[in-house]
Amino acid sequence: LLARLMNSEPSEIIKMGSLVRTDSFHFLLGLPLGKIDYNSETFLCISIQSPVGQLLLNKRKKDSIQLPNGIVTIKEVL
Repeated sequence: LLARLMNSEPSEIIKMGSLVRTDSFHFLLGLPLGKIDYNSETFLCISIQSPVGQLLLNKRKKDSIQLPNGIVTIKEVL
């Protein structure tokens, strides 16, 4: 399922289907499926219409966003 949701081509800009690794969380923007454990990692599957999805949309590696528990920095966009 994760492989199906991820973009087929890498992108520098976060968009629908992007896998986003931050210094605190891993997000998959697409279907709002909640938490999924895959290959010993936890991914939060969120919609781009969600508040966090809206914050991440169009951001890039090294950008930061403010979440309720603090600032997170984007480490990688796949």
